[in-house]
Amino acid sequence: MNQDELQPQELPENGYPVDLTEQEFLDFSMTVAKKMGALRSQTPMLILFGVYLLLDVITFVREYLATGKISLYLLVVALLTVICAALCVGIMPRRIKKAAKASYLSGSRNGYYGELYITPYAVMKNIGTETVSVPLDEHTLYLEDKGFMAFVAQGQQRTIVLPARCMTPETAKRIREAVFADNVRLQRRVFARMECTAIEPIARRELGTVPQTLYTVDYAYNEKEFAKLHMDVALSQYFRSLPTVSAMSVMAGLLMAILQEQILWFPCVSLGIIFGYLLLTVLSARSRGKKAGEIPNRTHLTLTDCGIEVKMSPSGQRMTVGWQGVERAVEREDCVEFFHGGGHLLRVPKRAIDDFDEFRRVVDAYHRK
Repeated sequence: MNQDELQPQELPENGYPVDLTEQEFLDFSMTVAKKMGALRSQTPMLILFGVYLLLDVITFVREYLATGKISLYLLVVALLTVICAALCVGIMPRRIKKAAKASYLSGSRNGYYGELYITPYAVMKNIGTETVSVPLDEHTLYLEDKGFMAFVAQGQQRTIVLPARCMTPETAKRIREAVFADNVRLQRRVFARMECTAIEPIARRELGTVPQTLYTVDYAYNEKEFAKLHMDVALSQYFRSLPTVSAMSVMAGLLMAILQEQILWFPCVSLGIIFGYLLLTVLSARSRGKKAGEIPNRTHLTLTDCGIEVKMSPSGQRMTVGWQGVERAVEREDCVEFFHGGGHLLRVPKRAIDDFDEFRRVVDAYHRK
């Protein structure tokens, strides 16, 4: 493939201006979750819970009228059904929105303001600090709905979202022609035709400047650090999910105690589920830590005026976290931890930091506490 084949086509020579607000990215994430993700089965599940609860209430009333006794078993089943419905309706959408917001704030890989280019081989968005490129091949997913077009490079954590607010009908037509060309083999999911609301392109703005490097750290985790990192991440996830697991374990313990007519079943089952989940978490973390430690990766971390950039070699994995996406920066005895993206952890060993006072000064100057 020669260089000429990669030159932008179909769009203006200096790129088509697009941006993306936080609300538009949240709407995109929720639409994807409802159409093909975790919330896809939400409506059928709610219908199933409703029917099951109705049958449970009818059975409860009939038994009470016949015997004059209250069935604890049916009460527990009804309460368990209500809790499951609440998880489906309230907790899952909130978690998806929280993760989407953290992803938007974590960096610029999803793109904010930039200039869009279409080539026969890729969709590219230049945002100044970098160019996000999504290839037009079988590994890319094209999504379209009333409010957006999107290109998702599956497995590469690269997404370009084009909101309807920024798109004119003519530009959307050109993009569709490129996407649906005979020689393009990407996956396509069109939920609805995008309703373009722009009469003309949005006003151009200055592209972001290349970040200024403030401090760099190169390090490789040793076996002990790898194991501790994976264990700490797993335990953090365990404690975040503990309220939900505890509620379900209490209901399961009550149900078993009622069925067996022995109160001792309640603590046995409840505590068994909680500690069994903890044991599974610990064993899984050890296994993942052992496998990760077998891969010789070095991490190149750069603190810039825009955020934290991480590059791993030889895997080539990259990550950018804007300072606004860093939730906490914590100094430990042997490391510094950056929490971002709703609980994700980036850990830097102190042994790799040559001038810790300068490192601390940079973090304190740019991180919003």
